[in-house]
Amino acid sequence: MLNYLALSYIYSHQDRDAVSSLKRCLDIDPHNIIALVNLGLLHLDRKDFKEAIACLQKATDLDGSDLSARIGLGNALAEDKQVAEAIRQFRLVVEKEQENIVGHYNLGVTLAEKGDFKEAIASYQTAARLASQQGLSNSSVIHTNLAASFVAENKKEEARKYCNLALETNPNDAIALNIVANLYM
Repeated sequence: MLNYLALSYIYSHQDRDAVSSLKRCLDIDPHNIIALVNLGLLHLDRKDFKEAIACLQKATDLDGSDLSARIGLGNALAEDKQVAEAIRQFRLVVEKEQENIVGHYNLGVTLAEKGDFKEAIASYQTAARLASQQGLSNSSVIHTNLAASFVAENKKEEARKYCNLALETNPNDAIALNIVANLYM
């Protein structure tokens, strides 16, 4: 019941009340994975990365198959500049669920941040393929990141191709427009 109360606080942007409710849940049941994940994601949203990591790590320790906890942990680690461990978490996600678009996309983002654009491109391409197969119509952010990675690899034709795909689904994608403008300079 307290989990649902906490969620209602989160949805109504009452973060302090949500944190309080989730902590009460954890006082009653310290192994409540839903409360740990929600508290971790709330801390992540508030940019309290150490607390987010602590909650989400505990959730993954309790249930390694909870992919929302693992993705949240990877995001918190990436934000905390623990890139190698974030990559490891995202790899665990896509190993466990090969069709996880978010896992592949976040792995690509983190690899690109590390400067490993070849692997980032492979992850983004998998995410784009999965998004297409699953009928997701707005994958412009994936295409834009693919284009940026191809620019980093000095592969301008591929970058143009993915910018065009991004702009097909989102004609106002400022990043894709900027990449296109720079490619034609």
